[in-house]
Amino acid sequence: MAKTTRGFTLIELMITIAVVAILAAIAYPSYNRFITKAARDEAKSTLQQIELLQEAWRRDNGVYADATALAAQLTALGETDKYSYTITAAGRTSYEAVATAVGKQAAREAAQFSGAGCEELTIIVNLAGVTREPEGCW
Repeated sequence: MAKTTRGFTLIELMITIAVVAILAAIAYPSYNRFITKAARDEAKSTLQQIELLQEAWRRDNGVYADATALAAQLTALGETDKYSYTITAAGRTSYEAVATAVGKQAAREAAQFSGAGCEELTIIVNLAGVTREPEGCW
């Protein structure tokens, strides 16, 4: 009577572990890149919401607002731990809104997209129109 054994041999188990490790090594950087881009897209969306708030403020008050005037609305937009938002050069004809990567997001941007300059996204509105910088990040 022959004995049948059930289960895996050590070699089969090691091959399975090696395959899983290779798949993880390929998937993890892709996942990190996706997370970084998703946070950047969220920052772009928030900057565009700031642009809409500024236009509404200018319609009602005749000038663009600074960060202090829009503090309540900026809080409502849900400033995250990934980007900080500032509004500078507010006046009758122009303003600049900047989203700056902070914490882990800044580290991810630098590590994955070094040289792209996407750590800081800017919208500049003036009489000439709207400029989004850096262009490659929008």
